[in-house]
Amino acid sequence: MDQLIAELMERKVFVRTMGAHFLGRLVAADIWWLKLEQCSWLADPDTSGDEEQRQQEYVLLHGLGPHADIQRYPNPKYLNKGPIEGLTEWDHDLP
Repeated sequence: MDQLIAELMERKVFVRTMGAHFLGRLVAADIWWLKLEQCSWLADPDTSGDEEQRQQEYVLLHGLGPHADIQRYPNPKYLNKGPIEGLTEWDHDLP
């Protein structure tokens, strides 16, 4: 995971945790935390399918799925690395 985090530094990312999805710009990381700026929490109950399918579903409406509830965080947002299940580059505009 550390190599992937290094490759994604300063890029827009989609982060999937056990209970939530986040979008933001990855600006820092340490052993326990990721620091995201321009971060939004996506309250979308649809967690079926693979990572690529999820991204495509979110893109339907301005980069987000039709059922997504977007909650923007004030900068910065720190995410605990422990519950992260997926981390990928986000190829679309941030909300």
